[in-house]
Amino acid sequence: MTCALKSSATLSARSTSSAHSGEPSAIVKHPVAGAVLATGTGLVGDEQGDPRRHGGVDKAVHAYPLAHYPQWRSDLPEQADLFHIGAFGENLTVAGAVEADICLGDRFHLGAALMEVSQGRQPCWKLNDRFGRADMARLVQQTGRTGWYYRVIESGVLQAGDADLIAIGRQALYDPFWAVHAAQELGCDSDFEMWTPEYGWWLDKRK
Repeated sequence: MTCALKSSATLSARSTSSAHSGEPSAIVKHPVAGAVLATGTGLVGDEQGDPRRHGGVDKAVHAYPLAHYPQWRSDLPEQADLFHIGAFGENLTVAGAVEADICLGDRFHLGAALMEVSQGRQPCWKLNDRFGRADMARLVQQTGRTGWYYRVIESGVLQAGDADLIAIGRQALYDPFWAVHAAQELGCDSDFEMWTPEYGWWLDKRK
């Protein structure tokens, strides 16, 4: 793999009531001081406002590219103060790669944890609530600045000082078809099947 990822921050949040909607939300993450355990269901101490739709094995850890933040501040200057690390609800803010560089199934070590890229993020209404824009989820989807999820293959302790996400494997040579941004358009996850049967066909699992 050619990309060299660095973890700029490790973040988590407790679920609280949103200031705008009053709904439970943990989208505003804050840096974690010291070590945190990454398990099969996420970072210990991190919560989700709606655990039915967020979190879980295939959405255990959310990563978001640091490179997107200046782009958002430029695109939406009226919300510029909100575009800071953790604003998109990510657990890891990463430098060195964006959605076009990361493929489903890529595996990384961070600290003692082994993680695998499982899927891109599907933006929901809570981004609208977070940024005070009715179109924010749609903008995230349209721009492809979604970030991606990891499933945790092997639990382990990590912390902000564990700067490098060390790539240890890709199930195939880089193929843009399997990049996160392309898979988002088709609705694929790293089990290499279609999420939605209305496409009328299924992708074979990649070996």
